[in-house]
Amino acid sequence: LKPNSILLFQGDSVTDCCRDRENDNDLGKSYVPLINEYLKQYNIKVINRAIAGNKVNNLLDRFDKDFKDVNPDNIILLIGVNDTWHDFPNPKSTKQFKNELDLLLLKIKNLTKIN
Repeated sequence: LKPNSILLFQGDSVTDCCRDRENDNDLGKSYVPLINEYLKQYNIKVINRAIAGNKVNNLLDRFDKDFKDVNPDNIILLIGVNDTWHDFPNPKSTKQFKNELDLLLLKIKNLTKIN
């Protein structure tokens, strides 16, 4: 992480943790506000766009608004619990999860220029 950068948190309920989705500055009540407090000294802007119950396909649907428009320098992504347990052990859903996650990670890589 570099000073004066943007760090985006994205995922499901583990990261959302009761955040007020009407308030773009609300970080929720989990680990995100704790990290934000530490990173303030480096002038790093922390943004939380996680939504409880989300799956990878939800993040893909919101990619432009919640990733591209934020234009983050770094991303913390915690996703997959809802994808894997909702239809477990359905091999089709496992394959779909893998394909969607691969696509999401490729889009993130292209957005952030991470090698």
